[in-house]
Parts: sequence; C-alpha cells; structure tokens
Amino acid sequence: MGDAVGAQGNNQSDLDSHLSLRNRDADYRRSGQDQTQRFVANGLYDLPFGNGKRWLSNVNGFVDRMVGGFTIGAIVTWATGTPFYVSSGRTTFNQSTANNGAQLTGITFEEFKKNIGLFKTPTGVFFVNPNILNITVSSTTGKATAATLKPGLMSAPAPGTFGDFPINSLSGPSYFGFDLSVIKRLRIAENVTFELKGTAINILNHPNFIYGTLNFDSTSFGRVTTQRGTSRQMNIQAQVRF
Repeated sequence: MGDAVGAQGNNQSDLDSHLSLRNRDADYRRSGQDQTQRFVANGLYDLPFGNGKRWLSNVNGFVDRMVGGFTIGAIVTWATGTPFYVSSGRTTFNQSTANNGAQLTGITFEEFKKNIGLFKTPTGVFFVNPNILNITVSSTTGKATAATLKPGLMSAPAPGTFGDFPINSLSGPSYFGFDLSVIKRLRIAENVTFELKGTAINILNHPNFIYGTLNFDSTSFGRVTTQRGTSRQMNIQAQVRF
C-alpha cells in the first residue's frame, strides 16, 4: 500500500507535508498505517452434554444441571506488523525531520534487513541483531540500559539531501491474540436463567512486541521496551436473566 502523504480517509494522524514540491515522487511509500494482512475469526459452541444433547441425554435433573448448559466462545486475531524504518532525525531538507531516512554508509539496506528479527538475550530483548549494536549493561542487574548502532554503519544525510534508508520499508512483528470465554446457564424457572460467564483475554499470555521507527543515533537502538495489547486478563461475572 502506497500513498502520497499517508492520510487514510478522515484519519489525519499520518498526514505529512510534502518533502519537496519539486519532486512529488519522493513522497511515495507505504502508509504508516499499512497492515497488509489481518485475520479475525470468532465462534460459539454449545457443549453436547445434558438432556436433549448427544451425550448424557437421559440423566436426571440434578446431573443435567451440572453437566448441561455450557457454551464455549473464542476470538482469534492474527495480523501482520505495521511498517517502520531508521530515521535520520535531522532537518537536512526543507524544515521537517519527518520521513527523512538515515544515510546508509557501512551497510546496505538488504544487509541491515537480514539483521532484523526477535533476539532474546540474557541482557534483554532486541529487534536488531546485538552483533551490530553496542550494548550498555547494568552492573547490578545485568540487564541492558542502553544500546547504540555500531559506528560507521549509518549517518545523517548531507545538507540539502534525503537519507537513502527507504521510508516504511521494514515490517514490525505480527500480532496474535486468542480470547476465550466459558458460559454456564442454569435454568431456575421457566423464564428465569442464572448465567455464569468466565472470560480470558489473551489466554495464552502471548507477548506482542512493538518495533518502532527510531533515529540511527538513538541510545535505545534496537531494544524492545514495549508490548502491544495486554497480558492475560481474566474475569468472572454472574447475572440473572428473566
């Protein structure tokens, strides 16, 4: 997905000024809101137990109340990551630092792309290969407190030029979510039902990391410090329907 200035419908959070009125082609790139693939599925299933069901269909009323009336629901979400790039963080052309990539000097884009992924180390989690980083580690905790790109690989563009690191050319990690619910319905009277529902958001407690656009000279270069979504959350609610 490409666009001239990144605006999507009536959402102006990705609206940017033109880099140059003399070369509109310089603005074409993937939108910062591009999510190339997204899959969402949901469903409800009544468990086949209790009177009138496939299993235990002839049990007495007490057993039927215990094993019958269960429904399981699930929502599964999978989506590709949003784009990011390495920025120069400099005003080298016009008056905007936005959408000005870093200048590749000691590494090609294809080489750098091979060093993007998820790297879990004893000192922390990184989305850039620690082999091309200088990592500062706390002497007390043994965990990374800062990280910088090794010198000579990228620099700021020369005045009056744009950096050659392609804008929004890399994709962040995919997103996966699995939510589950279990409902138990117990008939009290003909028109009165007691319902107990348990819900688990992100029941697998699957972490969804975020890789963001960063400056080539950032002191947190390549570090994963935030997550998308929430950790596992569970709740139970009860209600009477009549």
